[in-house]
Amino acid sequence: TRFGGDEFAAGLPGVEKAEAVTIAESLRVAVTEHVYEKGGVRVYPGMSCGVASIPGDAEDAAGLFRAADEAMYRAKRAGKNRVST
Repeated sequence: TRFGGDEFAAGLPGVEKAEAVTIAESLRVAVTEHVYEKGGVRVYPGMSCGVASIPGDAEDAAGLFRAADEAMYRAKRAGKNRVST
């Protein structure tokens, strides 16, 4: 779902955190390797992902979103276009 601005959230019930990281990385690669061109103008987007899970990173939905948001900002601070937990 669209979470706000250019942020999106995905819930993956029943998926362990390590697998969620793998899924996020696959999505990041798909976004960065896709050719985006219109009217002869090409753009090269990146994608920073934050991954968090219950239990482990949070006890409830609000904590889960907070932990994922913090992880995303870690990815951005580490150089953007990466997945962080």
